[in-house]
Amino acid sequence: MNIEFGGQFVWVQKQVYNVGFTNTQGLHSGRQGILMSYIVTPFEVSSRALAEPVKVRFVHLFAAIATRHSDTIDCVFLVGGQHATVSISCLVLTELREKEQKYLSDQQLAEIAALHLRRTLEQGYDATQAELFIDGIQLRILGKELGYL
Repeated sequence: MNIEFGGQFVWVQKQVYNVGFTNTQGLHSGRQGILMSYIVTPFEVSSRALAEPVKVRFVHLFAAIATRHSDTIDCVFLVGGQHATVSISCLVLTELREKEQKYLSDQQLAEIAALHLRRTLEQGYDATQAELFIDGIQLRILGKELGYL
């Protein structure tokens, strides 16, 4: 099934819930939509860069090679209603898998990206201004902190 999100069509095969998306046939019931099976609980962050605490909500995780021609896994969040993207290098994930036999699920990647976003916002950086990138060292640190590596 394809759904439209922010003007882009995204292919997903997950359970249908009532959340309000438009499908590729242009049908919008106002209620039917898709909710991803890997969910990060929404959280609130206080930041020096923002006037007040903002609510952060996970939106989607996808391979950016197809959409941005980038060799990354992108986790998209809404930060106070504005899009923020956290990118994780596919090369680093391949190294983890092949050299260290460590595998990270989509759920774990989304949670690592959420923790990175939270920390970045807390330090005063406005994550909606540019894409955030998690390199190999950061991925290993965050993964170990969450108990995944």
